[in-house]
Amino acid sequence: MESDRRQTQRVEISVPVTVEGIWATREAKIKNFSAHGMCYTLPAEASVSPEEKEVFLRFSLLERIHPIRVMGWVVHNQVNDTSNETGVTFMFLSPKDEEILQDFAERKSE
Repeated sequence: MESDRRQTQRVEISVPVTVEGIWATREAKIKNFSAHGMCYTLPAEASVSPEEKEVFLRFSLLERIHPIRVMGWVVHNQVNDTSNETGVTFMFLSPKDEEILQDFAERKSE
């Protein structure tokens, strides 16, 4: 059985996220997230280049919460016939944004 190296439990959610890479900006959907990272999906034809290890992410969990913008380090990328699933670890997340993500995750887990 494969071990899960995540520091915190992920919360399932379907929210748009803008992914800014070196060569392109793409619109994706968040599949799950925690205060430390997320997994998002793109259509297969919008796959990320293997050289693209750093991305900037922009998303808002609720309309009334300010948009979160954070750098992500790509730690997982899996492409199949219909989609591209990418996992990232957040880098340089502000304490305020980390608190927003943690609070939202805790409320969704209840």
